[in-house]
Amino acid sequence: MLERIIKPRIDRWDNCLTEQERWQIYERTRKQHWASVVAWMMQEYPQIGDTPSKSAFFRWCKSMRQCESAHRLESALVAREEANALVSAVTNDKTLIDAYQTLAQDLALKGDVDSASKYCQMAIKLAERLAKNEELELKKEKLELDRELLKLNREKFEAQEAREREACATLKDAEITPEEREARLKQIFHIT
Repeated sequence: MLERIIKPRIDRWDNCLTEQERWQIYERTRKQHWASVVAWMMQEYPQIGDTPSKSAFFRWCKSMRQCESAHRLESALVAREEANALVSAVTNDKTLIDAYQTLAQDLALKGDVDSASKYCQMAIKLAERLAKNEELELKKEKLELDRELLKLNREKFEAQEAREREACATLKDAEITPEEREARLKQIFHIT
């Protein structure tokens, strides 16, 4: 059955609204009774003027419903481009995780639970990867510290061995006097 496309009238009640405002009102019609939506709409957008009749409001809902799939497709494309822009612009994983969480919240509020869930899962996976990377970085730092400690201990040991060899050589040297031997031993072991 072909449906007749009706051109909107110039004096239609929603002409003073922006596209975003129209979709906000339409989203409310999916969750609330039409009378409460109209009451909220008149309070939120006083520029509408007169309250639309029930039949005018339902005709408007029908025309919005006809455009809904195109609007959702357009929103999904915009969300994808935003996500791609985030990925290319953000080098910090924490910022990207926050961005995905915000995008997921925004999509959930708009009623696109599936996409919101996907972005939420992406944020969780990024957070897990970030935690693993941080754990690996900590292990690398600990390994480097262990190497430095081992190097320092080796240097201490070698210095101690060198002092002991020098002390043994000083003790075996028969050509020096006991006072010179004592002075040299104090110098070797840094005794003042």
